[in-house]
Amino acid sequence: ALTRFGEESAPETRVEIPAAPAVTAPTPGAPLTAGVDFEVAWEPFADDSIEVRFALTACADLEPDEFAFLEAIVALPGSLTAGSVGSVQKRLLAAEEVECSADLLVGRVTTFVDLDPAFAGLRGESRVVREAEPIGLVFAP
Repeated sequence: ALTRFGEESAPETRVEIPAAPAVTAPTPGAPLTAGVDFEVAWEPFADDSIEVRFALTACADLEPDEFAFLEAIVALPGSLTAGSVGSVQKRLLAAEEVECSADLLVGRVTTFVDLDPAFAGLRGESRVVREAEPIGLVFAP
């Protein structure tokens, strides 16, 4: 909690959590090819952004250290896209030589945080993400 010292009547800090995005593509279990673009689509909305990332769940025939390396790489979020755009092209950039499964995580991102003026310097660092349900995908080599 953010606390003002020495003052009794500090206004409360409020965070507005956005609604989860309604993802329309790809469909869960859709067969895709690693390293090839596919469409991630959602019902468009104004004012917020979309963040897309992967959570690698399995890769055939990879050593644990290789899997851990790929897992860390694909977990990095891509650049933000305006929610009003409605779709973006994505690809799983790693493990093109083996079959992998991954959860696609699509999050609606807002920076709306109504801060007590004493903490206004934190406004640029504030970020709220609401993710849709993970979408399980399989990427063939």
